[in-house]
Amino acid sequence: MKDDKNSGIGFSLALAIIVVGIVLPIVFKQTLITTVFSIVLVSVGVAGLGIELESFDNGKGFASIGIGILFLVPAISLFFINSILIKIVGVLLLLIGVFGTFVGVSEQITVRNSKKMTKEVTKEIKSTEKSINKGMIPNVKILFFIIGALAGFIANLVTILDYLKIR
Repeated sequence: MKDDKNSGIGFSLALAIIVVGIVLPIVFKQTLITTVFSIVLVSVGVAGLGIELESFDNGKGFASIGIGILFLVPAISLFFINSILIKIVGVLLLLIGVFGTFVGVSEQITVRNSKKMTKEVTKEIKSTEKSINKGMIPNVKILFFIIGALAGFIANLVTILDYLKIR
């Protein structure tokens, strides 16, 4: 993880860029230039925020999500322009954006699942260590379970044979 000072500066800059991008069309007359500039600022701000989130311990994949959104926002806005060539460019940007976003999401799911599995394995190891410390070895538990299940199976089998009058 990065040091707190650089992380705070990065977050602040990313959020400032996003806020300026959102406020720009409100403050100035909404023209094509302000709209395009606003879309670029918000996209770059979201990508920067994703890159900053990547620096945390559980942050793997946020950079990919941010960069995917960097491509998604302009791609979606290009669909409102009536030109086949521009819409083709928009579809290509959409493809890259969706790919990057889903790569990041899958990396985040992998990180979350691996942390969860690590906790469960650690819990199981501690439970096994407690059993061994008490003198009860886990293999003995399994053996008793197998013997009990086998006895139940034999009792059920005898009952079925007796009911069907098979000897």
